[in-house]
Amino acid sequence: MTNNYPSPQHNKSLSLGISTKHHILSSCIISEFSSCGYLYVFSETAQKIERKSRSWRGSWLPRQWSHGAEKVAASYEKGLHNKIARCKSERVFRSHSAASEYYAAWRAKDYLSRNVLEDQELFGCSAGDLNDVELDVLESRNITGIVSRGGRAIVRGVDYTGSKMLMDIMAFLSENPDVKWQLVISQAGDFVAPMTPPKLSIIPICPDMVLVAVQQGKRHSPLVIRDQGRIDEINLDMVVGEDRLFVGRKRATVERVAKLKKQGHP
Repeated sequence: MTNNYPSPQHNKSLSLGISTKHHILSSCIISEFSSCGYLYVFSETAQKIERKSRSWRGSWLPRQWSHGAEKVAASYEKGLHNKIARCKSERVFRSHSAASEYYAAWRAKDYLSRNVLEDQELFGCSAGDLNDVELDVLESRNITGIVSRGGRAIVRGVDYTGSKMLMDIMAFLSENPDVKWQLVISQAGDFVAPMTPPKLSIIPICPDMVLVAVQQGKRHSPLVIRDQGRIDEINLDMVVGEDRLFVGRKRATVERVAKLKKQGHP
């Protein structure tokens, strides 16, 4: 599968408060890596590093799910978002359910971005000559069952994506009811943040903190790491399966992690 990521352009949909592109890794987490006013991005497709401004939107992908599905995901992400400032200031983390919900939503968005549901053949009232922006507006207003040109219904409008998003999130939470998350704090070097959720359950919080899923049912105190080699191992665990991009606060960190990935070991 070829991944092309054109820069999102401001258009009529955005001016109406409707996003035609969505994040996989949430913008709240990405913003933590641009605290200096910019961040560094490694593109797996281009195999190069670029410096981007804080307003960079290249982590957005053309959305493959409905506005309703996006709201479902956002409702499961917000718990962790609301805990980040306190986590950074107190250097403790106790909201295990919020972390699990965030990770479940991250996985569900990634799955839908890679497994695009096809538009459905329907018969009925045609939407005539409505353009894509007008169709987006109707969909965002929950006017479903729209038939566009050629008698095809937009799959986002039928909103299979909303039910799929919710089912995937609920399935993960049901299968992993007692996961605990350990806060890992680096005093040796920066962490990076991948767009794709790592198979080893890790959530980047900011350049010097990540959450790592630990044995179910057991609580762990925050782990402080002062060894660069261990930081390298965690960063490699996060990007080993990445085929899109990852971001970092410092160019040197991103270069180091890209090299580690190419080598396949710290």
